[in-house]
Amino acid sequence: MKELNICETGASKNEWSSCGPINQGMIAGKVKDKSTKNGKALNAVPSPLARLYVVNDAFSMLTYDLLNRTNNCGEVYKFIVSDCLDAFEILYNLKYHEDKKEDVRVRVWNKQKGLQELKHVDSGHLATSLENYLSDNSFSELNEFVLIKYKNQILAGSSPFTFLFTTPNLDKYEDRSFMNQSYQENFDLINPNTKKKYFTGIRLFEDREPLFQKYVLDIVEKCTSDHIANFRNYIKYWAQRINLSTIDSVQTKSVVSEDNANVFINGVEIGKSIGLNSMNFFTDHLIKVRFRIDSDSFFCGTYLNDKEERNYDYLLPLRVEALNSIDYNTLKVEFQESAREVKVIITLPDNKQKSQTYRKQISTGDEEEKYTIIALEEYVANVNLGIFPFLQVVDNDDKATAENDY
Repeated sequence: MKELNICETGASKNEWSSCGPINQGMIAGKVKDKSTKNGKALNAVPSPLARLYVVNDAFSMLTYDLLNRTNNCGEVYKFIVSDCLDAFEILYNLKYHEDKKEDVRVRVWNKQKGLQELKHVDSGHLATSLENYLSDNSFSELNEFVLIKYKNQILAGSSPFTFLFTTPNLDKYEDRSFMNQSYQENFDLINPNTKKKYFTGIRLFEDREPLFQKYVLDIVEKCTSDHIANFRNYIKYWAQRINLSTIDSVQTKSVVSEDNANVFINGVEIGKSIGLNSMNFFTDHLIKVRFRIDSDSFFCGTYLNDKEERNYDYLLPLRVEALNSIDYNTLKVEFQESAREVKVIITLPDNKQKSQTYRKQISTGDEEEKYTIIALEEYVANVNLGIFPFLQVVDNDDKATAENDY
């Protein structure tokens, strides 16, 4: 007889055995989840809202481990927590995706209207079941659910416990491929901060950008509901240790749904990042060219303690979205060189500074290192770069074409 539960309780594995009431105090620190390397290990809870409870429990289990310095939380639950935070990060990066014309949409499902429509489907059984569960204290005050979609595939929805939960279609096998074949073949939304697809790796709260951490913390602190206790405890645990109080709040603009309404979850208005202080300015690599660039024809950085004999230059390591969001004439870029690294310092119009250090690549492995210096003269192949500032590709009507966007 196979195990009926992923928790080791000490009972016989071969037959049913009697058991008295179990409370949290009896099992705390003693029960470890098993076989949780992929999404198939998740228990089946007899509720159409089971997923919301699973995500809530994942945050509870992970926080318990953090507070008690244990490691009882299985990988699948860490993935659930990571996926929930990825859903938050999609909203955080929403303006970026909108500017790129990527098909990310936010839809609001009205409970009363939606249940009425469901009653006309499949004899109304689903509507009746869902209505019964939505009358529970945790859901009774919710009138709307928020859905995040990409290319018409649902990625996440709103939850009274964790603000967001992700669809089981994003659960993974041990090789981290999606268990749902359609999602595996069609999902291709890239996180601009990691340059990788969302929902494909475990990135817990402490592993994420400080500005995103501040964004989530601000949302939590605006919510007064007791239902988010597990989620709040997890975020607060890291907020105190990372000391997010020293970071300015992220500039945001309201997220707007498909029907042009501002989006609220658990009584908190949800925003998308729009400020320069929340933008990732820097590219993954700093390109070194073997000639000096004419500063009279190009916008170049300056060098701290520059040397007259310098016969090279660095291309500005700035992302396109950063350059599109600021007047480069008001930007100051400085290079500070040392033996094995270059620190790039950017001074913004408000005199706030951002910096990134690039190091000479040491590893010879196949995995690409972030924030490294690529010196073209060191490549075995004869790689060079030509820049033509006064040439423009035009069409038959003398209008600039897309080929100029290099």
